[in-house]
Amino acid sequence: MSIEIHHNIVSESEIKILRDYLANGQGIFDRRPGVTTRRPTQLGVPYDNDTSWPMQLVIDIISRAFGSSVDAWELEPGGVLFYDAKDCFTLHVDSGDGQDTLYKNILIPLYTEGGGSTVIFKNKWYGPRTRFARVLTGPFSERLPRKDGQFQVVDDIRKLSDISDFDITEKDLEELILKKSPNSAKPPEPRLSDYSQVEGYDPDLKFDEEFHQKWLSHIPIENLHGLTVKEVLEWKVGDVLVWDRHYIHSSGNDHQRKEGIAVFTNLVCSQQT
Repeated sequence: MSIEIHHNIVSESEIKILRDYLANGQGIFDRRPGVTTRRPTQLGVPYDNDTSWPMQLVIDIISRAFGSSVDAWELEPGGVLFYDAKDCFTLHVDSGDGQDTLYKNILIPLYTEGGGSTVIFKNKWYGPRTRFARVLTGPFSERLPRKDGQFQVVDDIRKLSDISDFDITEKDLEELILKKSPNSAKPPEPRLSDYSQVEGYDPDLKFDEEFHQKWLSHIPIENLHGLTVKEVLEWKVGDVLVWDRHYIHSSGNDHQRKEGIAVFTNLVCSQQT
């Protein structure tokens, strides 16, 4: 199956271990307005003896969900992301470098407040990982959290002189500007505005406005025209959500806060068909 929901896979005690790592563990920690992430630094195939993060627990959870041996798949190097999000991720695909061995996206919900969902589209992308946006924004555009709990798009955060309405500090703003600067150590994520090579794209199809408002209002509807929703996966702590890595997907907009783990897996060479 291309999309799977495996119920009651993760126990409460395991959830606690994983949430503790997100909050206090080692690894590459990145805090931005609305999203905090922690990525283990020493990732490789599942047989590495790296005790700095609960790798074996993550592998065990995935194995329970798949019902198959870890001999059939492997973690993509760098392909585990723990995150705590108040904001919503937009249209993207986790296709790595676009290699032929891509297998599954695995999402492990750890905590939800006010809901939580992931929207999977029927459309697929076979190139390297990217974000999709027909309406392109400038490099210093950012969704910032307001003190009223909402998010607001600021076209150029360098020109933001008054932050009194935003739930950020001057230091937060300075760090965010530095991260978005051309000399930043982390290159900006690639963005694609030409959807013509997206599988299933229909240039004459208008996206449903009611669905947009309910699930995807954080995305300009112009970015959704021509795409078709396959399924909305609603989060339940303890479940494991799985889909093929070529699928375009996005966060839903129905949460106040959620924590989860995104895992990207590849087939091992002997399992390719």
